[in-house]
Amino acid sequence: RYLNFLDYIRYLKDPEARKYFISEGRTFLTYYPGIFQADQITLWIAQAYHGLEEYNAEILALSKIRTMYPESDYLSQVTYTIAEITAQDLEQYELATTRYATFLEEFPDDPKAPLALLTQADICETRIKDYKQAGDLFRKLTDTYPDDPLAPQALFRYAALLIDKLASPEIGRAS
Repeated sequence: RYLNFLDYIRYLKDPEARKYFISEGRTFLTYYPGIFQADQITLWIAQAYHGLEEYNAEILALSKIRTMYPESDYLSQVTYTIAEITAQDLEQYELATTRYATFLEEFPDDPKAPLALLTQADICETRIKDYKQAGDLFRKLTDTYPDDPLAPQALFRYAALLIDKLASPEIGRAS
């Protein structure tokens, strides 16, 4: 019943309700530390933190899943989300590229892998201004996932980088 109660209250949007859920979720995990849904409850807690815009606490909760539940079905989702929060919410771009690289290393066959690679390349190009790294990542996406719908976009962006940022003015504009 307690788990059903948690499943119900996790949908409440009010900040006080989310804080209450986090407290109840932690209490539940204290009472039932070995329950097979512990990773799921921890994920729900992380999502409640996101709703409260407490992104560092969210990352800590997600990292707890990676550490404490290495067999969790949520590992790829959690790893991707950590990178996404780091880039979008915390705007720590260099750290985000490292976290996307971790995701890609651990889950190269995940359906979100091409998007992670494109996002990582985009951050390198637009935020960090490391055009060589961005070009390498765009090229890696087209080479690793040639049939993915994002591959043509990556190839186009790679070509634009070659012309605008990486090639010398004589080579880049000759043809």
